[in-house]
Amino acid sequence: MLHSLNDLENFAINATDGDIGHTKDFYFDDKQWAVRYLVVETGSWLASRKVLLSPIAIKEIDQEGKTMTVSI
Repeated sequence: MLHSLNDLENFAINATDGDIGHTKDFYFDDKQWAVRYLVVETGSWLASRKVLLSPIAIKEIDQEGKTMTVSI
């Protein structure tokens, strides 16, 4: 399913062992027209760092709850 990147900003990221942060930005491949990485701000976990997450890890997107479930 197609989603606007603006709509996916600030989504909570839920991993297999709990919340890890929220989406902050996206790295986009302009030649292939594909998102290569999600920039996730970890909040208090990992001392508020930004990490890159591959879109392949996304299992489910909940538009109403503004959450993404990932398989990491």
